[in-house]
Amino acid sequence: MPRVPAGRTFRSQMKRRHLATGAAVTAIVTAAILGSRAGHGRNTPPLQHGRRAQLAGRRWRDEAPNWSPNGHAIVFASNRAMTGSPNGWMEQVYLKNLDGSGVRRLTREGRDAGEPSFSPDGKQIVYRASNGADPTTGAIDLVGADGSHRRSLTPGLHGDPILPTWSPNGRWIAFIEDIEFTPADLTSPPSDYADLYVVRPDGTDLHRLATYVADYSLAWSPDSRKIAVFTENGRLHQIGVGARKPVAGGDYRGYTTWETTTDIAWSPDGTKIAYVRGVAETDDYGFEYVKSRNLWILDLKTHRRHRLRALTGSVGAYPNDFDGISITWLRGRTPLLAIFNGTRTDLITATGRKIRSLAAPGTPYPGSASPTGRMLLFVGPHQYRPQILALDVRSGRVRQLTQALTATKSTTAIP
Repeated sequence: MPRVPAGRTFRSQMKRRHLATGAAVTAIVTAAILGSRAGHGRNTPPLQHGRRAQLAGRRWRDEAPNWSPNGHAIVFASNRAMTGSPNGWMEQVYLKNLDGSGVRRLTREGRDAGEPSFSPDGKQIVYRASNGADPTTGAIDLVGADGSHRRSLTPGLHGDPILPTWSPNGRWIAFIEDIEFTPADLTSPPSDYADLYVVRPDGTDLHRLATYVADYSLAWSPDSRKIAVFTENGRLHQIGVGARKPVAGGDYRGYTTWETTTDIAWSPDGTKIAYVRGVAETDDYGFEYVKSRNLWILDLKTHRRHRLRALTGSVGAYPNDFDGISITWLRGRTPLLAIFNGTRTDLITATGRKIRSLAAPGTPYPGSASPTGRMLLFVGPHQYRPQILALDVRSGRVRQLTQALTATKSTTAIP
């Protein structure tokens, strides 16, 4: 197992791989897929608009998909433009209409653009811009659904913001600011911590809600008034969006074993919070991994929490690895919880009753349920050529939405 490079903890490495920085997310598209940036496009010159790829054997990736509010389109990240540094093609944001009218590129960043999602009215798309070589220069940016009026929402912050997430009413964007620290003498391991922020879509009222949060997931309440998040001392907080005094979360560093939360989801009816909890350990190289995961439900009416089930496929899993766990609620007359465990997707009720089990065509992306609750987005199935698929949770049928091709001498880069 390789050692962690200077300036990177395992956690920060996993997030960048998982969250489409050559590196998403969480949640979750796995690090094994998204970590495949290195080695693809290596020693490859940038392509100019209209040039044909002289890149035999190189592959592009489509990942980090999210639905439009009306379910007629998806937005996703891809390096299919085949431009960037010799160490990897940069990812940009694309939109695809599901009526077959094609793929449209929305961003032309000079750095990676990933984790895109539509505003609730479908008019804007938020995404994270990241320079993997410098974790202090990331940003949360906004662009129109037609690719116009791009602007940054986080000037003045000096970390690497991740997980930009719209409030259901579209008035706020929450995100987690990942801040890294490397000791000057390099005698102790590098470390990182994360804070929770919110900002208005026009860039105003940027403020911090919590410190030392568990940076794998956050969840909005359906009424947009609160955000559910775990801090690193293991406490679940429901933080009011207008709070001005940040919640202080304890730091887990110094422990060799601790409990951690790798995914969290608020039910559509607002009555329950589901989360995946496990025991984290650090190996001899400083890598974190999670074992013994369980699915828990907090009932907000009774304030009682109970364990729904132990989750298989999670022993020894890294937080965003292939056998990691992700969850999402499906809308409907009776909200169902979809649980992905690396090989299948189980649909269960809030009481734990299993409705059905479906073979999983790939790895799910957090927030991947369609507005109707009938479809789930997946990335896969090939580890190094992920493409976007949609699974019908009623029929079990899979529809391929994008195709991640292998570039050849006759392949034309998509501008």
